[in-house]
Amino acid sequence: MDSIVEISDVLGLKILKIDIDVLSICRTLGKGFEEFILLDIGLDYSMMTIFQSGAPVAQRALQQGWSNFVNAVSEVTFTDNRKTEALIKTKPLLVDCDSELEDASIALKDAVNSLVHECRLTSDYYTTNKREAVFTHLVLAGAGSAVPGLSEYVARDNENEVITHDILKMVDFYSKFEKKKVKAAAPVLAVAVGAALAGGDLGD
Repeated sequence: MDSIVEISDVLGLKILKIDIDVLSICRTLGKGFEEFILLDIGLDYSMMTIFQSGAPVAQRALQQGWSNFVNAVSEVTFTDNRKTEALIKTKPLLVDCDSELEDASIALKDAVNSLVHECRLTSDYYTTNKREAVFTHLVLAGAGSAVPGLSEYVARDNENEVITHDILKMVDFYSKFEKKKVKAAAPVLAVAVGAALAGGDLGD
């Protein structure tokens, strides 16, 4: 945060508001989300946040993220990261896939299972200490959520409704923006949109 303030000062920018990613994402979810878990799957790690009555009450950084998905699949397909990322984003490795991709499918599922396991351990620990706590949704967000069939796969062993946050369902982007680029960037746009929705006080 200090470095952002320093850069703003050098550029002569006025800081209107400072927010955190999870609150920005939450701001773009719409109505109906009060008691839920937000799993923001980042590049090198994921941030799990427990919300109760619409407010964050507990948070944990999980040491699994998009790079774990990519590395796991890359090791069995012997492809570079760029090709592996394209494979994960375009092929249904978590659902029915071709037999030739079976090794990649198993590797990806193991990586996802590891992340979900850590998430479940944290939520179980929380409910052990807060017996009145309930969750209705597990919301997947962030760059690492752009995996076909991810929410359906995670939902198989989850008692809560699992959804992948899609900012495109909440916001209509300028029609002249290239649709492919907007769709590709959608998983990380929620933070920017949420921050904009927060507004800020222009002051004097």
